[in-house]
Amino acid sequence: MGYIENNLSTNEVVIYKAKLHFFLFVQPAILLLLGYWFYISVNDVAHYLGLTLLFLGLVSLIQRLLVILG
Repeated sequence: MGYIENNLSTNEVVIYKAKLHFFLFVQPAILLLLGYWFYISVNDVAHYLGLTLLFLGLVSLIQRLLVILG
């Protein structure tokens, strides 16, 4: 039971409960893949760009997981 179900008045029912779509995880996945691809490259600038993208992808993934897990 969630917050809404616990706080319903008498004779109130939940009609619809929305779920989050998996598409929310596309952006973090792309950032993580690009970050890894740049990170393993030989160029130093691309290496640091890869670290930045990996960090941003991880932050984005954690934000989305916190939204789902509440």
